[in-house]
Amino acid sequence: MQRNIDKNRKNRGVLARHYLQTVFKNPKHPMYTASDTDFARDLNVTRLTVINIRKKLHMENRHNRIIDLLKQIDTTEYTLRELAALLDLKYQNLYKLVRMLKLQTRPDKKPIESMIEFQKKSKQTFRS
Repeated sequence: MQRNIDKNRKNRGVLARHYLQTVFKNPKHPMYTASDTDFARDLNVTRLTVINIRKKLHMENRHNRIIDLLKQIDTTEYTLRELAALLDLKYQNLYKLVRMLKLQTRPDKKPIESMIEFQKKSKQTFRS
């Protein structure tokens, strides 16, 4: 019984490695920007297994993969919301990346202020 469990675990790791190889070969693959936990959940392995496989394949972490994709894309054609949907990323995280890389994007129809700016404005209006 124990041997079958060990074989299944090994096979899951092998299948995960093959899947991750195919995903990381193609940057246009829909799962290319997925996080390690997403891969682990989909492949039924641990996150540590995914991290080890990713390191053996000499692939960067999700943050760096997204930065590479942002550098390849002409961001002036997209709004931040469109880019967030395209890269499957939260708006605020993408906002931080775009500001950090100093990329230009098309303005959103209704710009969303950051939470810090909102809190500052609300404190000022509350005090006055």
